[in-house]
Amino acid sequence: MADFFSTLFQNNPHSLLRGGGLRGVFLVLLGLGAGLLMGAGAPPSKKIEISAKQLEVLGEENKSIYRQNAHVRNQDMELQCDELFVFYTPQRTIVRIEALGHVEANDQQNRAIGEQAFFNNETGLLEVVGNPEAQFAGGSVRGSKVLLNTRTKEALVENPTTLLSEAPHAKESAKEAEVEILAEQLMFEHNSKVATWERQVHLRRGPMLIRAPSLRAFYDEKGQLQKAIATGGVEVQDELRWAKSQTAHLDNRRGIIVLTGAPEVKEKNSHLRGSRISFVTGKHTLTVENAQTVFEVSNP
Repeated sequence: MADFFSTLFQNNPHSLLRGGGLRGVFLVLLGLGAGLLMGAGAPPSKKIEISAKQLEVLGEENKSIYRQNAHVRNQDMELQCDELFVFYTPQRTIVRIEALGHVEANDQQNRAIGEQAFFNNETGLLEVVGNPEAQFAGGSVRGSKVLLNTRTKEALVENPTTLLSEAPHAKESAKEAEVEILAEQLMFEHNSKVATWERQVHLRRGPMLIRAPSLRAFYDEKGQLQKAIATGGVEVQDELRWAKSQTAHLDNRRGIIVLTGAPEVKEKNSHLRGSRISFVTGKHTLTVENAQTVFEVSNP
């Protein structure tokens, strides 16, 4: 799946955003895109209001420009920016919208900011650039570009840096419970509550670091990370050990790592192999199934 998504996005990023969905990180921007679907299937009960200190209507160009503190509002969201450009057909059906300068979008739970946002009403795609950042209940994410399909509710982030916070009842300190994930690409699926990071993925949780080509994470209704699965050749390192395997399962609530696919672990002078190895990061206890152990003994 990782190779399929990577190839598809490189060839045509817009074709990737179909089917599935997302919750959490960019819900605020999805609300924005859905609200702007004027003339493209928006529910008639949702009224859209656009205001600014100055409005210029260029009828011959089929364009309107809202300047100085431009606002777009409906019952679900609010967007504000310095300038808002609305392009439409002679029949006044909106084709696209461009928001420029200090773009901020809000719903009741989430907030997203950037310098520019471009919405294509024909495709339903919303692109946010200019140091885009989204804040949500479970954390925040930054990237170089965000592509959202407002109709299928999928989101793709290029060069994402994701910071997640553990649920309030987590046993560890707040710092240890934080999860930071770096990668070249991030994709959210709303309906299944899944996020997938691709290419040069680095997940850091307290003292633990996981490196992998692909990482797939699963969330609960509150946007809290429950578990993650790293695949494609994984390395795990903390202050006690180094490990590698084909697959690593992380139980984020308990901090448990389970390695499968020719796993091996090095701890001080011991080297362990087995069919399945599990441990709690930062703890000395580990479990190995079908264990083989090699000890390095110094000559007297």
